Amino acid sequence: MEGECKVEHFKASGGLDVHWKVFLWPSREMFHEKITDSAPADGMHCAHPYFRHMITRKRRPMRVVGSIHFVRDKWDMEVVAHECLHAIAHYIRATGSKAIGHWTDNMEKEEAICYPFGKLVDEIYSKLWELDNAA
Repeated sequence: MEGECKVEHFKASGGLDVHWKVFLWPSREMFHEKITDSAPADGMHCAHPYFRHMITRKRRPMRVVGSIHFVRDKWDMEVVAHECLHAIAHYIRATGSKAIGHWTDNMEKEEAICYPFGKLVDEIYSKLWELDNAA
């Protein structure tokens, strides 16, 4: 019974120089009570603010770019991929990257999005699988 109320958490980076805090909530009720008043969901990305460098004025994400939340026994590949795409999109905005623009016309820009996205999905999905199956 004691483990049922425990919120698991870990860091994931997708191979980038920053990371997200990832949480696995024991129940949808607890997740919504503590995190959000929005419509019931099984996952959520919460973006953290970014800052501008004092000298260069370039946008720069904080070391922790955001948090990504999932609910035990309610996540699947679709939910993980959906939230990770929100996370990568926020990272691109936070860094001021021009990667989104017409990125499909440029394979290099496309890869700059796809590699971190794929790594982040794999990293989070693998850890969620490990945590959910250990319970």
